[in-house]
Amino acid sequence: MKSDVTVVLGGEAGQGIQTIEFILARVLKRSGFHVLSTKEYMSRVRGGSNTTTLRVGSRPVRALKKDIDLLVALDPAVIDHVDGRLREDSVILADFDVSRLGRKALSVPITAIAVD
Repeated sequence: MKSDVTVVLGGEAGQGIQTIEFILARVLKRSGFHVLSTKEYMSRVRGGSNTTTLRVGSRPVRALKKDIDLLVALDPAVIDHVDGRLREDSVILADFDVSRLGRKALSVPITAIAVD
């Protein structure tokens, strides 16, 4: 059993990545987990995707890991941006059609759920 998990949230600027990170980190900390997070802002001029990486552990975590266990992608461009960090067993939850990915991926209407 893993003692820690790396979660990456990704999307376009303005899609709520920071809000999701804040809420998720707070809930996890209050549940007794240790959380370390960092943000990556890409150039809006180039159309880049923003990401936030959270490493969540049952013991203190002091550094991030490159590999992604769970990717929550609000924008298809995120997949290409983090592709080098995805493993064969990484799980992807996406707010778009994932049939082209050929990976462990699940389409979830994240934005529609948030609006409701």
